[in-house]
Amino acid sequence: MIEAASLFEVAEELTSSTDLDTVLQKIGLSAKKLLNCEASSIMLFDETRKNLYFKVATGDKGKAVVRYVIPTGVGIAGWVGQNLEPVVVEDTSKDPRFTGQFDKSSGFVTRSLICVPMFFKGEPLGVLEVLNKTEGRFDQRDLALLNSVASLASIAVNNARRVEEQRNFFAHILEVLALAIESIGPKYVGRPWRSQRLAAYVGRRLGLAAKDLANLAHASLLYDVGFLAAKNTRYLELLNISFSQLKVDGHKESLHAILGERMLSGVELFKGALPIIRHHHEHFDGSGHPDGLSGAAIPMGSRIIALTDVVEDVRYELRTIAAQELKTRIIHEVSNLKSSRLDPQVVDAYLDLVKEEDIV
Repeated sequence: MIEAASLFEVAEELTSSTDLDTVLQKIGLSAKKLLNCEASSIMLFDETRKNLYFKVATGDKGKAVVRYVIPTGVGIAGWVGQNLEPVVVEDTSKDPRFTGQFDKSSGFVTRSLICVPMFFKGEPLGVLEVLNKTEGRFDQRDLALLNSVASLASIAVNNARRVEEQRNFFAHILEVLALAIESIGPKYVGRPWRSQRLAAYVGRRLGLAAKDLANLAHASLLYDVGFLAAKNTRYLELLNISFSQLKVDGHKESLHAILGERMLSGVELFKGALPIIRHHHEHFDGSGHPDGLSGAAIPMGSRIIALTDVVEDVRYELRTIAAQELKTRIIHEVSNLKSSRLDPQVVDAYLDLVKEEDIV
């Protein structure tokens, strides 16, 4: 029952975190505790499968070995990596595969071990080993337990790789969309990236939570994406939108804001960014669009983007003047719009940043 409970705790950890290092560290510690050993390690194959590198090494000397790489076929772990078969070694001094290389480097003395391969759907991922049982000898029951832990570790590795692939995919999509926004015209060249950078500075200055900062990062990069569809009747047809639906008090700001929201809807990654994009042309005093929101009713991310929008507009309009004069003019314009178009709290955070970190 204790073993089952420990395995359940490891399985539960897989669903609570997508950080591979954190999950594997806990799995390594669980393996060490579950099999009552002095140390454990998890090694993964590199892309060529010619080497194993330490991902986790627990125990007193763990930090001393994590920097090492093991060629496949070298040592007991390398043998398991090459042959993809588990081994139980009761006395390493009598096993010709044992090199003692890491013992010499770390000061750890390996007396006995179990090492098992890790697979996910038939694909070899690496090996898991435990070292020096503190009481008694390793047996087939220990081997079965370690194989169970290895299966859970394999799931963690696969999950982390899938998450990383998704992150890379969406990062690429974000870059493509930002480049498309830049293609709208000269005014937008570099604007998405500068807006995202400034919004991040202001958001952190205001103490936004990590999740809110992530939503702000997406929204501040893509808030003008609606312009890509505003003049494309074919795209509007695909969205099942008519121009009459988009004419909110006749203000063009409402058009691209609502279109941007609609274009990105349905993508879970952008869910938190949608209201920020929709409301980035709302004014703090309630005179904005499309919904006439005011004050705290406007999402904080929208209020921050409203400021970056002003900064970028002034930057473009006065692009030919000297940098110091441009900075002065931007500060003047932002200050003038405090409490009307712009949130005073956001303006103050921005002005503090300009003063302390020379950010414009």
